[in-house]
Amino acid sequence: MLDLGNINVKKDFTFIDDLSECYSLLLEKEMPSLSIMNVGSGENHSIKEIVDIVSADLGKQVKIEVDPEKVRSNDSDEVAGIEKIEGLGWKHETSFEEGIKKTI
Repeated sequence: MLDLGNINVKKDFTFIDDLSECYSLLLEKEMPSLSIMNVGSGENHSIKEIVDIVSADLGKQVKIEVDPEKVRSNDSDEVAGIEKIEGLGWKHETSFEEGIKKTI
């Protein structure tokens, strides 16, 4: 059994290999000035989706119990605004599901 907080809140997840590629691109680019950029997939997914993918891939049913003590009052759905980084030629290559499967 997994004891989790809010499993339905959605966040933007990025696979580490994609993040490394992004950093490499940024190091190669000549930037006119320091700029803040979001790096992400531009998609949002829930913790429940992660549990479902892992469960299916392992062939095991995972029981989830939501612990109210772990639910944060400020949890909100988030997706990164990635227009700036895409403008430099970067886009994530690894799908959400593929990234989860590579991780397990």
